[in-house]
Amino acid sequence: MTAVRDAAARRQSALLRLSTNIAAAHGEAEVYTATVEGLRDEALGYTFVSVLTVDPATGDRVLRASVGWDGGPDGYRIEAGTGLSERPLLDGRMHYSPNVKEEPRFVPGPVEGSEVDLPIVVDGEVVGVLAVESVEVDAFGQEDFEILTAAAQQTGIAIGRARLLEAERRRADEQKALLDTLADVTGELELSRLLQAILERAVRLLGVSGGELALVDPDTEELV
Repeated sequence: MTAVRDAAARRQSALLRLSTNIAAAHGEAEVYTATVEGLRDEALGYTFVSVLTVDPATGDRVLRASVGWDGGPDGYRIEAGTGLSERPLLDGRMHYSPNVKEEPRFVPGPVEGSEVDLPIVVDGEVVGVLAVESVEVDAFGQEDFEILTAAAQQTGIAIGRARLLEAERRRADEQKALLDTLADVTGELELSRLLQAILERAVRLLGVSGGELALVDPDTEELV
C-alpha cells in the first residue's frame, strides 16, 4: 500500500508541475514545450507526446513540439484528410484508438500501438491536437483520459492567453508607431528623410525583412 500511495503522490506532484509550467509559459512556443515535456514526466509515464496546430490556410496539422519520437522537426506537416490526429478537429472530441493498426485512417509510423488524440480549444474553436501514443496495444485507461483532457484544456487556455497578450502587444506597437509617425510628419521638413523614417517604422511593425516606398514623378508618370 505504501508503494501505491507513493506512486499516487508522485503523479499528483507531476500534474501540479505540469499545470504550473503551462500557466507560467510565455508565448505559444513555450506553452507547447511545457505541455509535451510535462507529460513526459516519469511519474506520468507518457513517452510519445506531440502538439500540433491547424494551418488555417491549408487545414494541415503543423508539429509545434514533441517528445519521444522522431516525428520530424518543428513545422513538420501532416496533410489534411490523413492520420488519426485529424479526428478531434472534425468533431471537437477526444478519440482513443486501442490498436492503431485497426483504424482505417491510420498512417504507419514509428509508434504503432495505441493512441489518444484530444482537441485543443481556444475561445470555442479547435485550433490543434494533443496526440499521445504508446507502443503497447490498449495502453490507456480512464485515469489517462482524465489527465490528458485536463492537459489539453490547460494548453488551450494558455494558448488563448498568449495570443491575447501578443495581440495587445501588437496594438501597443501600432499605436506607438502612429504617434511616432505623426511626430515625424510635424517635425521633419525634408521629404526624403520623412519617407525613409516612415518606411523603416512600417518594416519593423510588420516584422518583414525590407520594403520600398515610391512616388510618382509628375513629369514622367513613373514611380521613383
